[in-house]
Amino acid sequence: MKKFMVWPIITIALIVVTGLQSCKNTDTPGGSEFKFNLEKNKQYDYDLAWYTDQELMDRNDRINWLTGYTLEVMEEKDKIKTLRVVYNSFRLYMKIMDFEMDIDSNKPVDSAGIGEDNAMKNAFIKIVGKSFSIKVDEEGNVLSVDGFEEIIKDIIDAAGVNEDMKLQMRMSLQDQFNEQELKDQFAPIFMIFPNKAVKPGDSWQKNYRKSGKLPADFSTTYTVSKIENGQVTLGAKAIITSAGDEMEIKGEQTGTLLVDSKTGMVVSAEFKQGMDAKTADFGMKVNATGSVKGKEK
Repeated sequence: MKKFMVWPIITIALIVVTGLQSCKNTDTPGGSEFKFNLEKNKQYDYDLAWYTDQELMDRNDRINWLTGYTLEVMEEKDKIKTLRVVYNSFRLYMKIMDFEMDIDSNKPVDSAGIGEDNAMKNAFIKIVGKSFSIKVDEEGNVLSVDGFEEIIKDIIDAAGVNEDMKLQMRMSLQDQFNEQELKDQFAPIFMIFPNKAVKPGDSWQKNYRKSGKLPADFSTTYTVSKIENGQVTLGAKAIITSAGDEMEIKGEQTGTLLVDSKTGMVVSAEFKQGMDAKTADFGMKVNATGSVKGKEK
């Protein structure tokens, strides 16, 4: 029986070197700290996209990942915010060697006479409407992710497949929807704050480590280019290096971010990334672009 192990999406955790912040407005004496500052009981929609081309030996692979979320701050305690995160949309396109899969929540497949491919597609599509929670401190550190075991169980129970298929679905879902993978996704989105008031020209550095099958370290320098009309423009440059002994990784990611200065909502962001990965047996080149769009509901 064919297995459907979701290919590790190398750059999902690289996708957005951005954050949710408030900052000093140069027109306002005193200003405020540049920190995670979404408002309680308000909702924020985020659309994240990442388009990746991988060159591995003599083949070219493509992985496109697009996800829509609604974030709501449910609780604030001891400078830690608890957010409820709901999936609004999900698309994952993969073309790796002869394997091709296109999972799109806007294009559900017919479950009648379901086959293995359709069962897996429907399993991922059912993630839409499901929610989990994350805890984030003022510097944007993701402290915990909760609720994914329940999501996976609900999806598998609703699929109506045999035990062998349930096992395959669980393995595939857990590869994409698990606490560590979500921490890796949300850490680069949130963990950028200097936790102090800033002004145009200010720079600071934040470090982040992506774990998983391709561990890498990111050292990112952020620079405020301007603050006007209640919005902050940031430049970001990340140096990517190896985080383990088995693979040598070198790369760079650059980006520009536009952020609402009051709420810290990321209004828009664009990123470009290039990376080389080598082992004793093979080499891989990764080129990717990413984007973020945010709005208050």
